[in-house]
Amino acid sequence: MIGKTYSDSTPAVTYGYGTGPNVRNHLTSVSNANSTTNYTLFDGLGRVLASNQVTAGQTYNFAYTYNLAGSLISESFPLGRVVTNTYDGANRTNQVAGMLGGTATNYVSNVAYAPHGGYTSFTLGNQLVPTFAYNNRLQTANWHTLLYGDPAEDYMSGVLNWGAAPNNNGSLQAITETNDGPSYPAHLIFNQAFTL
Repeated sequence: MIGKTYSDSTPAVTYGYGTGPNVRNHLTSVSNANSTTNYTLFDGLGRVLASNQVTAGQTYNFAYTYNLAGSLISESFPLGRVVTNTYDGANRTNQVAGMLGGTATNYVSNVAYAPHGGYTSFTLGNQLVPTFAYNNRLQTANWHTLLYGDPAEDYMSGVLNWGAAPNNNGSLQAITETNDGPSYPAHLIFNQAFTL
């Protein structure tokens, strides 16, 4: 695809592709009348190492690094912020942190996983700790959002109803949310094609 047009006033979009080493047939630019994003540097595996966005004549530069498994480990932003991702031995994210002007910020940390790969808990930068439990079909059964991970400080929780066996066909039937006090049931109604 080299371009896209719209039936309304949305500006047309054009796509550019590389022809040189490491970029042959890789997307190298996306532009419309308002802005252009350029992917300016690639490694030997075709991963983007640098890009920029040009808007109103101003260029904003970005840079990226990867681990040996190919996962993004850092992204540098135009104003100097650097966001880093760390991973566990299975190459799953276990922390997202940022650095700006010498000040470090944890956005997500202490990420834990269930055996099938779903999250069981993580800590957000505001110290809220979402936790998740799964049923025997590995569907999310309930979640809790705990302040400082304290079960006595359950800020928000929810229970998902997938239907009793053998009627659990994978379509969510209802959600009941509790927000620091009263419960708010939300019943979902599906048609015969099992869409909302």
